[in-house]
Amino acid sequence: MNPPDLQTIMDRHNLLQVDLAIICSVTPRTVHNWIHGRKPVPRAVALLLRALDDGRIDVHWLAVRTADKNGG
Repeated sequence: MNPPDLQTIMDRHNLLQVDLAIICSVTPRTVHNWIHGRKPVPRAVALLLRALDDGRIDVHWLAVRTADKNGG
């Protein structure tokens, strides 16, 4: 996934850098580096975001899984 595609999907689903960082268990700085092409977007993150964008999962599903993972 290239940086413009990442930003487009994030914008389309109203995901902030901090949101994606929490979902992916990385720092907001890491997400910033993906968006600006300084680091490649990991394949797992790309697959997750494509599933979100294709409607196979939704933001609610992600939020529940993230809360479960973080003890909430």
